[in-house]
Amino acid sequence: MSRSTACLGVFVRWVEAIQASRLIRREVEKLIVGYTFDLNRNVLSPETVDNPSAGREHVFSAYRLKKAPGDEVFMRETILEPQAASSHESDDE
Repeated sequence: MSRSTACLGVFVRWVEAIQASRLIRREVEKLIVGYTFDLNRNVLSPETVDNPSAGREHVFSAYRLKKAPGDEVFMRETILEPQAASSHESDDE
């Protein structure tokens, strides 16, 4: 009997897959729990709370079929920068 794992909804025998990478994801400091929208300034702002699991790391293994081409699997680092407030302020003159 061979062991199988679900891979993108398709079952693949372990003997046909190899570990391509070890991935680590770290919990963020703040969680977004809602948004507020300022109609006057046309600005959407996130509402955040402290993440009780901040800094916790989650480890994943990525597998690739032996015959599949490609290099090591990785996750892209995403750095979000806050958008500057809109400069389209309404003039009440």
